[in-house]
Amino acid sequence: MGIKNWFGGGAKQAQKQKEQDYTIDDLIVLERYDEAAERLKAKVKINPQDLHSHLKLAEVYAQLRQFDKAVDEFGFVAEEYAQDGFYDKGVALLSKAQKLAPLDQSLRFRIERIQREKSMEHVRAIALEGLRQAGGQQAGTSALELTRLWHNLVSSTVVQHLPGDQLKRLFS
Repeated sequence: MGIKNWFGGGAKQAQKQKEQDYTIDDLIVLERYDEAAERLKAKVKINPQDLHSHLKLAEVYAQLRQFDKAVDEFGFVAEEYAQDGFYDKGVALLSKAQKLAPLDQSLRFRIERIQREKSMEHVRAIALEGLRQAGGQQAGTSALELTRLWHNLVSSTVVQHLPGDQLKRLFS
């Protein structure tokens, strides 16, 4: 085995080992996007909720000019962020996807839906403040009771059309 190393026989093996040691980020920097995509897909398969890997995969798909796949990945992460209350991040990712697929009208509708959800969340916070003030007068009103009350009220047209500050005054 030592003789092979002297005459370069071990060089191929060393090169192969070195390539296996590349991280996903290394592969991206080296513009070896196909390999990076394969590793990221494997990583996402193992942990489907790894949003960071989904984002990297979306970027790699964009570099590979596989725009449909990139849009799907950006959309998935955007929805996850929006569900967790990070509406602006969700909108930003969908806007990025929209640049890759400018004719896809569904992206525009998704952006608008997330913006409405953000607006309703803001209204909800202000309205709950008014409900807390009203509940403060009646001892024993818990946050859970206020949340249940809000869920009953949110579907009414009054709540959907009044701004948050007016709802706060109405509820208090």
